[in-house]
Amino acid sequence: MVITEGNAGLPMKITREVDVAAGTVQLKAKVGNVELTPDQAQWKVVYGSGVIDPITGIYTHDASSSDPFAVITATHDTVYYGVSHQYVVQTLPPARLEEAVRGVGAFQLPKV
Repeated sequence: MVITEGNAGLPMKITREVDVAAGTVQLKAKVGNVELTPDQAQWKVVYGSGVIDPITGIYTHDASSSDPFAVITATHDTVYYGVSHQYVVQTLPPARLEEAVRGVGAFQLPKV
């Protein structure tokens, strides 16, 4: 899930690519169709375990943690319109949204 808080300018978008085997998520911030560079978008894990590399935008899950999700934010100062924030609520362990919704993969429910 992606939550937007921003200004009157173009909204910032975050895209995600999940690597289930590695336990990582590649996050990229864009304004319009332009991908922001590492010096334009500041990443931070604001809730939950794991770390995000500020240069690559790769979030790595802490496998020893029992947190059910992490909240990650990207901040971008547009200069003209002020500061934009985007929040990503990432399921833990990292899984594709489709798996979480269908209850498969990491989210498969035990048979009773």
